[in-house]
Amino acid sequence: MNAPSVSVIVAAYNYGRYIGETLRSVQAQTLQEWECIVVDDASTDDTASVVAGYATQDPRIRLVRFTQNQGVSAARNTGLQQSRGTYIQFLDADDLIAPRKLERQVSFLASRPDVAIVYSDHVRFTDQADLKAPGLLRADERVHGRAALRRAIKSNFLRLNAVLFRSSLLKDIGGFREQFRYAEDWDFWLRAMANGHSVHFLNDDQAKAAVRNTPGSLSKDLPAMRSFHLPVRQSLWASGRLTLMERMSLLVRSVDFLMEMVVVERERVIVLKEGRWSFFPLVVIVALFTAPLWLLLRFFVRR
Repeated sequence: MNAPSVSVIVAAYNYGRYIGETLRSVQAQTLQEWECIVVDDASTDDTASVVAGYATQDPRIRLVRFTQNQGVSAARNTGLQQSRGTYIQFLDADDLIAPRKLERQVSFLASRPDVAIVYSDHVRFTDQADLKAPGLLRADERVHGRAALRRAIKSNFLRLNAVLFRSSLLKDIGGFREQFRYAEDWDFWLRAMANGHSVHFLNDDQAKAAVRNTPGSLSKDLPAMRSFHLPVRQSLWASGRLTLMERMSLLVRSVDFLMEMVVVERERVIVLKEGRWSFFPLVVIVALFTAPLWLLLRFFVRR
């Protein structure tokens, strides 16, 4: 078989009630040269049987099943290892993409060899997606080039389903860090940008993604999400691929976040081995010296 233009990778765990609609949004794409690899992370519901039904009818859809739950990063990495497409589209098992998303973003990347990652806007929905609704990205989240890295140091503004990227960048950065069960996509985008892979915002309503508000999803576990924010920043610091100003910005954000975790949230702080002695002591020292000013800003100015 000829290699597809796009590999759509869906990591799924107990989303049998939604994944049929997700797969139909892939089948509805105007660009039809795709493959869809669904990695079922040992679901205990009917996810696998639902996907198998679609795969029987459409050979472009493939099901890979784990016998034990390994986490979303491992599931996506397995999909990446089996992918054959020139471009990669990640899609959560309960979300949707607009019918012309792949066509519009593939066309853009084909015309811009200098860009490795393109992203568009997204909407949120509960029951039925309205892809004609205004997108949710703010003006400071619609950025290009190195400005995207500077903005991403602040927080993750790239919605996984809204992105399309060249599979060739995987040669530089590999896949997802499987020890990161949360914020793994933020780490992935930061590593890509820090390695010089250019990002571009495509302002195209026909390339939107729809993100479902699903109770119990990983993104709803805010303490667990926060616990990985400092490791993501620590990993970026250890990469050694930042300018001086980017390092200063990263340090300031890390100090602010550490203080928030310790003083306000009173939650555990995870420290990685990589860059442990070049990053964490520096963050702690700066936090101790700036604590009075931080407390003043946090509890009086920011209120």
